[in-house]
Amino acid sequence: MKRYAAIGALALLAVLAGCQSGPKVAATVNGDKITEDEFFGRVQEVDAIELYGSARSGGSTKAGEYAMQQLITERIMEKLAADKGVKVTDAQVDAYIAFTKKFPEAGGVTGPNPMRSDAAAKREARMQLVIRSLAMKPLNIGPADLQGMYNQLKPRLMEPAQVRFRVIMVSSKSVAAEVIKSLKAGVSFETLALTKSEDTTTKAKGGDSGFVPEPGLPPALAAALKKLTPNQTASDFVSVTFPGQQGQPPVTRFFLPRLLETKPGRLMPMDEVKPLIEGMVLQQKDANAPQRVREQVREFTEKAEIKVELPQYSDLVKKIRDSLAPSPAVQPGGPPPQSAPAPGQ
Repeated sequence: MKRYAAIGALALLAVLAGCQSGPKVAATVNGDKITEDEFFGRVQEVDAIELYGSARSGGSTKAGEYAMQQLITERIMEKLAADKGVKVTDAQVDAYIAFTKKFPEAGGVTGPNPMRSDAAAKREARMQLVIRSLAMKPLNIGPADLQGMYNQLKPRLMEPAQVRFRVIMVSSKSVAAEVIKSLKAGVSFETLALTKSEDTTTKAKGGDSGFVPEPGLPPALAAALKKLTPNQTASDFVSVTFPGQQGQPPVTRFFLPRLLETKPGRLMPMDEVKPLIEGMVLQQKDANAPQRVREQVREFTEKAEIKVELPQYSDLVKKIRDSLAPSPAVQPGGPPPQSAPAPGQ
């Protein structure tokens, strides 16, 4: 019995030892562990848009390699930021994401990816902000610099009045007459928009246009909306003639609007456009900032102790370092070297 008890105790100790060993490690960056669970979770998040973008830039084309590279890159940038005294707050990340949603076309901003999870969007935003902060830090850019640039840009930061409405668009007066008759008979505007409207953009939403800048509306439609109060429908259709395309004759369409709400024009406050302001001040003070940060990242990556425990990605560290290597010298009369963006850009 004592022998079996001893065996049982040893088995229990073995189990406890296994539990204490912790999760398996997939990679380390300066001793900071990336667990296999973290790696496999990230692989599940990789989407087709990310892989397509990576492939176009000569990067990874497989989800596993791409995920591991992203995890290592993030750890490198986090440690570089800490080394340089750069800190990015959650509030800054949220503000940056709000900016990119409102201005997806702004220079230096990653465009919208409908497949990207909220967590992935926050990670990407944080990396972008780390890079921006690293570029700005040695330049001592302060509130006065930002306010000065904001003041210069005020005329371009005026947001026009916007209007949100429901609309039924038809191409014939006879259909327009049928719609008016149905409305008077008690059929809802939303139902008629869904069944009668020829506007493919709004009909599935009950005719809801979303907020539209007033200057972008046809003048006749804008004038009709100005006469309405919220939740009021125009008494009749508005005729709008559009120029024909590719030599075709003009076409006339008939619109029946129902006003939902309006937003007056305004000057966008600094907080909403701060990434844009920072980028312009940075460009003004140091046009070479992206290359400067890239060199910081390259030097830090060269010195970093990076280990990948998964054998199928054993050559990934070399690939990361090679991607950051300085461009070869340009021969006289030859083309300028092409600089790749820093990780996360």
